[in-house]
Amino acid sequence: MNFKNKFLFLTLLTFLFLLGCKDSTSQVTNEKAIKNEVVLKKRPQTPPIKVKREFIRLVGETTSHTVEETKYNKDGNAVEITAYDYYGSGKQTRTTLNTYSSAGNLIASTDTNEGVITNYTYAYNTENQKIKETWSRENGQGSSTSFIYDNQGNVVEEKNFTADGTEDFSRIYEYSYDAFGNITEEKKWEKYLDGSDNLLVYHYAQEFKDNVLAFKIKYNESGKPTMAEEYISNEKGQTIAIIEGSRSGKFKTEFLYNDYGEVTDKKIFKIAEDDSEELSIHNVTSYDKYGNNLGTVDKVVTKPTAKRTFTYEY
Repeated sequence: MNFKNKFLFLTLLTFLFLLGCKDSTSQVTNEKAIKNEVVLKKRPQTPPIKVKREFIRLVGETTSHTVEETKYNKDGNAVEITAYDYYGSGKQTRTTLNTYSSAGNLIASTDTNEGVITNYTYAYNTENQKIKETWSRENGQGSSTSFIYDNQGNVVEEKNFTADGTEDFSRIYEYSYDAFGNITEEKKWEKYLDGSDNLLVYHYAQEFKDNVLAFKIKYNESGKPTMAEEYISNEKGQTIAIIEGSRSGKFKTEFLYNDYGEVTDKKIFKIAEDDSEELSIHNVTSYDKYGNNLGTVDKVVTKPTAKRTFTYEY
């Protein structure tokens, strides 16, 4: 059975929706560069100094209204985030203060949520890859995680420690790559403090069209397909549709772009066994002249409507 037939066979199964909702404010790109580089319009680079976000969601007959304000430094990094809840009291509910290194990496963060203070710290190697993260509270709660990477930039070892420094569990990853650097096999060992462990093995089969990823199938250690993805791209190399599914659900996501390569419209369809499609999510996004998200309207068909708006100061 050739690759495409395997994919078609898998899509006839009853699928489970595995597709994560991608951020609609960014361009969806494929894993391979297209042959002919397409130049998109560029926006002026002026980072905002303050952003106000409003989140409004209807739950039954009740409206949930949250406002979040973010202040930025001259490099465009968020240094202070404050959230207000207008659901009932309108009080300030959360504040986050961030500190960055000269390289622009987040190295410390203090989060105050309903009076509970949580401190986070981060460390990086010379490649600006995060090698350690910790969190702690005044009551002694906390943990830390360390990371080791391979030459491809993938995590190959992850260790988690409790607040007193005792190793809690670890994960060891092993990858095999093809000639283009794509992962063809992934092994993951999980080891726990009680001595138990678990080994997961996944294999990937991929097919490219004009140097752009077209099909991808994930198999478990028994050789059974657990996930399939079909990518449809336009002449600019932008992904305009993704069909993804596994055993109990199949979904299709469609994208529309503006001249700057930003996603302005995203639709998610649920695909039935007879290949009929039902629209379940429809997000429409607008931008200012700097490319900042001015608002996203969630035109959900089967759920209450939600709306997000953004206000920027420069």
